[in-house]
Amino acid sequence: MRFKTQRKNRSSKTTTPSPVKPSVQNINTTENATPGIRLNKVIADSGYCSRRQADILIANAQVTVNGLVISTLGQLVNPAIDKIAVDGQPLPKFGLQYILLNKPVGYLCSKAPQKTQRSLYQLLPSEMHHLDTAGRLDYMSSGAIILSNDGPFIHQITHPKFDVHKTYHVTVSKPLSEDKKKQLSNGVFFKKEQVWAKLHQIKPVTPKGPQRQKPDTFIYSVTLHTGYNRQIRRAFDKIGNPVLRIHRVAVGSIHLGNLKGGTFRPLTASECQQLRP
Repeated sequence: MRFKTQRKNRSSKTTTPSPVKPSVQNINTTENATPGIRLNKVIADSGYCSRRQADILIANAQVTVNGLVISTLGQLVNPAIDKIAVDGQPLPKFGLQYILLNKPVGYLCSKAPQKTQRSLYQLLPSEMHHLDTAGRLDYMSSGAIILSNDGPFIHQITHPKFDVHKTYHVTVSKPLSEDKKKQLSNGVFFKKEQVWAKLHQIKPVTPKGPQRQKPDTFIYSVTLHTGYNRQIRRAFDKIGNPVLRIHRVAVGSIHLGNLKGGTFRPLTASECQQLRP
C-alpha cells in the first residue's frame, strides 16, 4: 500500500524581506523636467560642503532626493525641482550668483593651490567659495574673471561656439611691426594642440590709472576668440617679442572699468543677459 507523503510547502515559511534601497531611476521629478547637474555639485553649490565631502555623504547614504536615498555617485538632478536633503534636513538653497573679480598677479584660479601659492578664492568671503570660474587666468596674469554657480552660464562664456571674446592689454618691451601684427592675426602654429592660434584686433593703447604705461614699454589691445593654454604668451614668444604683462580688461561687453585689483562686484541682470547667446 502506497502512502502519500506530505510535502512541506516552502511558500508557507515566513521570511522578513530585507529592505530594498530605491534605485536612482525612481527619482520622481516633474514630468518633462530635464535633470542635468551632478548631485555633488548641487550640494557644494549650496555652500553645505565641498564636492569631495558631498561624495562621502552620498556614498554613506546620507543624501535623499525626493525622499529616496541616493548612494550612487554621479547622479544627475534638477535643483529647481528635486527636493534634496542631507541627514533629513533640506539642503539650503542659494540663488544663482554672478560676480566680476579683478584678479591680481600672483593668484591661481584654483580652489586647491600649492602651499606656496595663493588662490583667488582667498579674495572672496567663504560663502562665495562654491562659485566656479568662467575660464582661467594664469598665475602671472591679472584682470577680469567671472565667477558663478550657474553651470550653463559658465559654459556659454567659455565654449568657443558662443564666441564670447576676451580683451587683453599686453605689455611688451619693443613695438610690433605691421608684419608681426599680421603674423599674429594670421595665426601662430601650436604644435601641442596642432592648431593655428590667432590673435585679433591688435592695436596700440595708452591706458590710464593703475594700468598706465611705464617708460620703455609698449601696450597693445588684443582680443581672443579661443582660449588655448597661455595663448598670448606663447604667440608673442613665437614672434620673438616676449610678454612683460597680461591684463584682461573685458569679457565680452563687460569691462573692468574702475574695479580695483583684488576686489569684486556683482554682475547686473543686464550684464548677465549681454553675455548670453
